[in-house]
Amino acid sequence: MRTRDPISTLSLGIISFIGALILFAGVLTKRKACLLFWLYVASISTTVYMLYNISDLWIFDALSAALEFYFIVVVLAYYLQMRRAVDTDDEFEVLFTASDPELAT
Repeated sequence: MRTRDPISTLSLGIISFIGALILFAGVLTKRKACLLFWLYVASISTTVYMLYNISDLWIFDALSAALEFYFIVVVLAYYLQMRRAVDTDDEFEVLFTASDPELAT
């Protein structure tokens, strides 16, 4: 059984922590660029983490990657919802028009 390199584990942990701060800032300020950047960082760091541990994959590593994938899907759905909200004008609803015969009286 191979021991894990502490420097690589620490660097992946620091990348994950900085990514979490970026995600938190993006959700608070509703910046789509921060969410998109977090999606890139999270997907790349999860892939690197899984490739780094491919030889001695533990159940904890697999559960961690599955949880990370779940959060990637949640943030992607939130990003698409924010993008859809900008593209539609649902807030501007017309309640009546001046050509209605009921309103002419």
